[in-house]
Amino acid sequence: LACLITSITSFYLIASDNAHMLANAILTIIPLLLTYLYPDETPPVPQLLIYWGAFSMLTLLDPSYHSVRGYYFVKVVLLSLLFLRPFDGAEWIARHIQLLQLQRMPSDEITKSQRLHGDIFTKDEIQVMERASVGRKSPPPEPPELRFSHEVIRIAPISDANRSGKGNFIEKGDALRRSSNADNLSHEMAAASSSSTSFIDSIDAHDLEFKPTYFLVFNGPFTDNNLSCNIQIRNTCTRTIAFAVKTNALERISAQPPSGIIKPQQTLHVAITLKQFKYSASEAERMTRDRVKFEYVYCPPETTEFSHKLLQQTGTGDIRRNKNIYIRYNP
Repeated sequence: LACLITSITSFYLIASDNAHMLANAILTIIPLLLTYLYPDETPPVPQLLIYWGAFSMLTLLDPSYHSVRGYYFVKVVLLSLLFLRPFDGAEWIARHIQLLQLQRMPSDEITKSQRLHGDIFTKDEIQVMERASVGRKSPPPEPPELRFSHEVIRIAPISDANRSGKGNFIEKGDALRRSSNADNLSHEMAAASSSSTSFIDSIDAHDLEFKPTYFLVFNGPFTDNNLSCNIQIRNTCTRTIAFAVKTNALERISAQPPSGIIKPQQTLHVAITLKQFKYSASEAERMTRDRVKFEYVYCPPETTEFSHKLLQQTGTGDIRRNKNIYIRYNP
């Protein structure tokens, strides 16, 4: 049925003398329906602005190319490619606009910012990560903090070779100090979990997909109104996930919703709001540490309401993970 409707519409746009009415109706009504009737499916605001800007510019060309056969078909296809995968033209344009804005920022605002625990990026690093992130999912979350003790932990045998080469018991503290190979270290950390963390179920490092992936950019002035940007979260796994949003800059930044439940394959938009404040160059270096932190964990499939107990539960076989997205200010 979809193919039939698409074929009839395409033929009408190519052959009809009134193709402009159908084309402009499609390009106007569908975005408005998504915005007001299906807000969960609405693209982020920057991408919508890019779409309406492109639509306006192409519409200005209508009088010049009205008599050209197939012009309105090409117009509909081009604007559709702004959101159709794998092209995602609007997202690509928005990403490059952000990169251009960063390049125009005074270099000392970025190069002077020192890393806090090794996770503040320089401008060059951000550009490299943005190029590498095109078409990929969000990076794995930061490893959880493990509390090491000297209790004896039983290791589940992986293979006959490993069973013959290693004993069935290790002492966690000594094993981690003796390990000199990074791969072996990660395997031993996964096997020798603390009393509050276990790895009964396998963990999907890409169970949540974040857009944008690394940072949000807020453009000044910051004293006129509150500014908002959306972060899109998509549950790409087959399990229900509970999440909560935290920030280290509560006086400026808030999130709505601050917590929630994401069902498998569901997409959710979290609005990050920057409250009005007076930007000061003397505080710029400290503000490079501003970020929002998503903490999330698997939860039972019948869960419908978020509770902080979900993030604090123990003995379920799941760990609490987190994802940091940093805030950049462009005055």
